[in-house]
Amino acid sequence: MRVVDGAAPADAEVGRFLADALAAVPRLTRDQFEKLFGDSIQAGPGARGRPTARRSPRHLIVCS
Repeated sequence: MRVVDGAAPADAEVGRFLADALAAVPRLTRDQFEKLFGDSIQAGPGARGRPTARRSPRHLIVCS
């Protein structure tokens, strides 16, 4: 907020990092997200040797 408010100078390196991070997030339709999330829930904890939370789609962007 400090940069947005003008209280701190912008940092191009931080801005590029954030832009690159957001560009790397897969974009899904609502239907794709719901299927992925539903499949993840149905697999249950420990499926494929990993906890469900690690496979949850919290890191995805849903596009309408």
